[in-house]
Amino acid sequence: MKELGNSLAQLIFVIMVMITLAVSTAALSQWASSDEQGSRVEQGDTSSPTLSASANP
Repeated sequence: MKELGNSLAQLIFVIMVMITLAVSTAALSQWASSDEQGSRVEQGDTSSPTLSASANP
């Protein structure tokens, strides 16, 4: 019974570590993505699509 408890504790520990790694990887990815977009704006990149209305058909 004690071995089963130890195995369960190890399984829960591994699951918690994997969840922590997944969350931290996602946070790091979003941080890197927002940093990349911020540097693009600072450099004056206007490659994003813009809408314009024209009076001439």
